[in-house]
Amino acid sequence: MSEPKVIPVIPKGNPERKSSLSEFIERPLATDNEVAKFEAKINESLNHNGSSQNNDELLEIYEDSSGNIIDVKKIIIKRGHGFFGLLFKIIFLLIFFGALVYGAYLAYDKFRSSRTNILDLAATAPAETKSGDEFFYDLDYKNLTSGALKNIKIEVTYPDNFIFIDSLPGPLQNKNTWEISNLDPKSSGTIKIKGKIINSVGKDNLFLAKVNYFMENFSTEFKKEIASVVKVKALGFNVDFNYASTALVGEDNEIDLSFGNYETVPGTVNLVMNFPVNMTLMGVTALGNGITATSSGNLLSLEKISDDTWRLSNFKIEAGTQNVRIKYKVKVKTDDQQKINLRLEEKAPNDQYYTFAEKEVAVDVIKSSLNLSLSLNGNKSDTNVNFGDTLNYSLSYSNKGDAPMKDIVIMAALNSDFLDWTTLKDKHNGQPKKGIITWTKNEIPELAELEANKEGTIDFSINVSNFSTSDLGQNFAIKSYAQFSIGNSEELKEGSDNKSNEINSKINSDLRFKEQVRYFDENNFPVGDGPLPPQVGQKTSLKVYWQIINNLHELNNVQVEYQLPPAISFDDRVQTSVGSINYDSAANKIIWSIGRWPLTVYNATAEFNIAVNPVDDNRNKIMVISGGAIISALDIDTQETIVKTSQVQTTKLDDDDIASLNNDGRVQ
Repeated sequence: MSEPKVIPVIPKGNPERKSSLSEFIERPLATDNEVAKFEAKINESLNHNGSSQNNDELLEIYEDSSGNIIDVKKIIIKRGHGFFGLLFKIIFLLIFFGALVYGAYLAYDKFRSSRTNILDLAATAPAETKSGDEFFYDLDYKNLTSGALKNIKIEVTYPDNFIFIDSLPGPLQNKNTWEISNLDPKSSGTIKIKGKIINSVGKDNLFLAKVNYFMENFSTEFKKEIASVVKVKALGFNVDFNYASTALVGEDNEIDLSFGNYETVPGTVNLVMNFPVNMTLMGVTALGNGITATSSGNLLSLEKISDDTWRLSNFKIEAGTQNVRIKYKVKVKTDDQQKINLRLEEKAPNDQYYTFAEKEVAVDVIKSSLNLSLSLNGNKSDTNVNFGDTLNYSLSYSNKGDAPMKDIVIMAALNSDFLDWTTLKDKHNGQPKKGIITWTKNEIPELAELEANKEGTIDFSINVSNFSTSDLGQNFAIKSYAQFSIGNSEELKEGSDNKSNEINSKINSDLRFKEQVRYFDENNFPVGDGPLPPQVGQKTSLKVYWQIINNLHELNNVQVEYQLPPAISFDDRVQTSVGSINYDSAANKIIWSIGRWPLTVYNATAEFNIAVNPVDDNRNKIMVISGGAIISALDIDTQETIVKTSQVQTTKLDDDDIASLNNDGRVQ
C-alpha cells in the first residue's frame, strides 16, 4: 500500500505561530473522500501490524472517555463563558434571590393579615356629648376564624373625667376589665358601658380598649388595641363670669357668676377660688335673677368648705338665672395686672369632684387718690346689649387721698360706631367730642376743688343705633371707660392709675319679632269667622300672624311662647315655614319651637287661629287677647339669651284696618 499523501498547510499572513483557535479556524478541512481514505489506512495498519505501543498511543487520540472511536466527521466546538456569560449569570442570580425575598414577604404579609383577622374589636361612642349627660360606650367583638379563641381579656382605659355607672355584662374588676374564657368560631358579643363625662366645653376625652387572647392549640398571645374620642360640646346650662377689668386698691371689687338656661341641672358644685397673696376674699353671696331675688327659695345654697372653697347647691330650672357674687379687696398694689383663678367642680355619684369650668380673671390693679367707677345698666362688668337699647351709665368719683384735689377733669370714653349721639342725655351737660364726654369745673363746680373723702356721681344715657344691613362686617361692640386728669387737661392720657374699670359690650344679633291678630288679611280676604265685634256666648275665630327676622349672628334654642288669657283658646289651622307649633292645653299656652337658626335663614313665619269666647263679665269691655308673646333665643356669638316681647293685642284689632272700621273692640 502506498503512503498517504500529506497535504501541507500553508499559513496566511504572519508566518509566526498564531493562537490555537485562530490557527484551527484558518486550517483547511479535509474532504469526505480524504477522511475515508485516512480511516481505511488506519484500519489496515491495525489489521496487519497488530497492536503496539505506538498504535495504542495513536488510538487514544480517537477514543472518547468510554473507549469508543470518535467520529471525526463531526466537530463539536465548546465556547468559554466570557464576560457576557458572567453578566447573565449575575443577573439571573439577582432575579432568583429577589424572587425568594418577595415570596418570603408575601408569606409574612399573609401571615400578618391572618393574625389581624383573628378577632375583630370595634367601639361605638357618641362623637360629642354634654357634660354630665349619660351615654353608652359599646365594645363589639367577633371571632373571625374557624377555630375557638381562649382566655380573652378586654380592658378599657377611661378618660380622667369619665364616671362609670354600669355595664352589661358586669366588669370583672376595677370597673374596666372583662374576661371571656371561650369564644366559638364566628361568634360575637357586646359590652355596653354606661357612664358620663364631666369636663370643660371643647375638651377631648380619650377611650382606649385593649384585648389579649389565645388561639386554640396555640401558645402565642395575640393583642389588639383601638381608640375613641368623645368631645364635650356643652355643659347643659350656661355659666357666665362677669367682672370689671380693673380692681381698685382698698375698695370692694366684685366678680359675678351667673347660672341659667338649664337643660340639665347640676347637683352639687364646688367653687374654688385662688387669689394672689395681696388680695383678700371678703365674702360670697347668693343673688337671684338680677341684683335681688324675688323668692329666697330660688336662691343658690352656699356652704363654706375652706378659705378658698364654697359649695353651691339648690340649682333650679324654674329659678331662671341664679347668681353668686364674689367680693374681694386688693390690700396693696404689687403689679399692674394680676390674675385670679376660679374653678367649678361638680360632684359625681362616686363622691369625687370633677372640673367642668375654669376661668382666669385678669384685672388691672389701680391705686389712685381719685377712684373712678363706671357702671352700665347697673353692672360694672362686661355686659351685652341690643340694637336700639338705651344705655344707662353711672360714673362715680371719690377722693380717697388726704388732701383736696384741684381742677379735676373727668372724661368718659365710649368707643363704638353704633351709638346714636343725638340721644345723649346728661343733666350736667358734659361736652361730647369724638366719642368722649368731658366734665370740668364749668359743668360740675365741685371739680374745681374736691375735698378729701368727697365723692359724686355723674349719670348719663345714650341709645344704641338700630341695625342696618349696610353695617355688616363692622365691629359690633362698645368699649366704655373713664379717666381723669388734674389741671384742666382735657386729653386722655395713657396709664392705668387714672382710669376706671373698662366695660366691653358686645351687641347681640338683630332679632326682631312681629305679631298681628286679624279678622281680614292684608288682601281684605276674611281669615276669621264669627261675629265682629265678639258677642257673649258666641265664638269668634281670629288669625294670628308671627314673623321673626334675624341678622348678624347664628341663634340657638329659638322659641316663641304665647300665654292665652282666659276666654281665649287655641283654634288650630296651623302653618309654619320652619319649626313646629304645639298647644299645651293644661297651661293654655301656644309654643313655636324652632331650635337652631343658621345665618342662612333670614325670615321665618307662622300662623294659626285663636278663638274668642266672651262671657258675661266681658260684656261692654275690650278684651285682651294677647298680653304679648315672648321670643327667646341664645346668641351663639355673644352667648347671651335674647328675650323680646310683642305688644299687647286686644279685640280692637289695631293691625286690621278693615275690621277696625266698624269695631271698637267692645264685646256685645
